[in-house]
Amino acid sequence: MVYEGAKVLFRFALAILKLNQTALRKIQDAGSLFLFIQDIPLQLFDCQRVLKMCFDDLGTVSRTMVDKPREKLTASMTLEEQASNRRLSD
Repeated sequence: MVYEGAKVLFRFALAILKLNQTALRKIQDAGSLFLFIQDIPLQLFDCQRVLKMCFDDLGTVSRTMVDKPREKLTASMTLEEQASNRRLSD
């Protein structure tokens, strides 16, 4: 049951990014990207459109689609944390 929650959150995130892909493609730097993504929730007025994209238009979301990026990010964060700890202990 907990896993289904992750899949639904992943679907919503993909749907929101998909609905904003035209604007996202125009962004050229990380700062602008951060600001744009930070403001996305303020622009989500059409809940039905988001739900339709999330559950009708995206197609199948497999466990692999959710787990692979999570595993990659977790490994990257672990390496960063270890490097940070080494720098602090030196």
